Amino acid sequence: MTPLNGDAEKIRVAMNVALAEALDGHETFDPTTITDEILTNVLVFYLRECVFEQVVMDSDKAFQKGDLAKCHAAEQALHDLVSIVVDQKLRPYLLGDLDKISAHEISDIQIKAVTDVWKEWEGYDND
Repeated sequence: MTPLNGDAEKIRVAMNVALAEALDGHETFDPTTITDEILTNVLVFYLRECVFEQVVMDSDKAFQKGDLAKCHAAEQALHDLVSIVVDQKLRPYLLGDLDKISAHEISDIQIKAVTDVWKEWEGYDND
């Protein structure tokens, strides 16, 4: 269940994107065919979208200033960077027994990802 605040829509969007990507290629949804790999992908894609949204929000409207095409390109580059960071640094935490990962651990993983993305983004040349 999503919270009844401004984050509810962001959570719904992130989950829809994650599910759509993780289930890409499946003609119909069959819950009996959900594997640990699919669940891991859902979590990775969901965390990617959440981290991306958090970094954009933390940037304090930086992507809304200046030339629209350049802002869009920078936002896409950031999304690509977030995808790489989340996949490389967070997927290993999610491999294995997913039943043993707590909500608190997922939160810690997400915070670490935001920090890692900012470190990478600061050194990123997006010109």
